[in-house]
Amino acid sequence: MDYFRDAFHLVYLFRLLLDIKRNDLVEQFLDYPLSDGECVDYDTVYEAAGCVTGGIFETTADYYNEDKEVNTYVMADKVMNDFYSLADEYGELNCLGEEDNPYFKKADKKAHDCFGFSYNISWLISHDRESKSRFKNKLVILTYEYEDYSFVGLAIGVARMYEFFTEACAELSKLLFKETEAEAA
Repeated sequence: MDYFRDAFHLVYLFRLLLDIKRNDLVEQFLDYPLSDGECVDYDTVYEAAGCVTGGIFETTADYYNEDKEVNTYVMADKVMNDFYSLADEYGELNCLGEEDNPYFKKADKKAHDCFGFSYNISWLISHDRESKSRFKNKLVILTYEYEDYSFVGLAIGVARMYEFFTEACAELSKLLFKETEAEAA
């Protein structure tokens, strides 16, 4: 493990949490030994990254299969539901199917950018318009063989996805407001 690299990544993750205004996670993050000037060790990196990975979205389920050494994260949040509702509305207003909707493509590209750094991470965004569930949309991440990917990299990717959904909701809301305003005029 490259402690120097991981220490910088933890600092970057801390800054990212501040940028996306997740002060609840910043406070948890500060409880780890890194904030006390202690040496960064494997447990510190794992726990700090796990705090973010498991806490950034409103709900995260974490399943581990010991036989296959596969960890599965299923994440959902109101911001994802809002994003896909707005993206669907944008698609309907512009006569676009899911395959042609630029916002669906942006979400997939962002996930690829966030999690494509390791062959030991797979991801899927599940978008279900018909679901009666509180969370219709989910981000599913599978990780394989812990030694071969960065825990902090995974946490940064999850935080970046949250940031994407938040910013895209604001962008879509403005865009849809302008389009409905133009139609009314």
